[in-house]
Amino acid sequence: MEVDDNLKVQDVIREKSALNYYKNLGQNYANLLLIYLKSQKFK
Repeated sequence: MEVDDNLKVQDVIREKSALNYYKNLGQNYANLLLIYLKSQKFK
């Protein structure tokens, strides 16, 4: 029983870190896109 609980906890942690990773990736991409669009406007 205890082993199962530990595995579940590890799965949740893994899922959360994956979500955070992709969320950060998305935010970085959005920021780059904004910077790119702003630089295009001034040309």
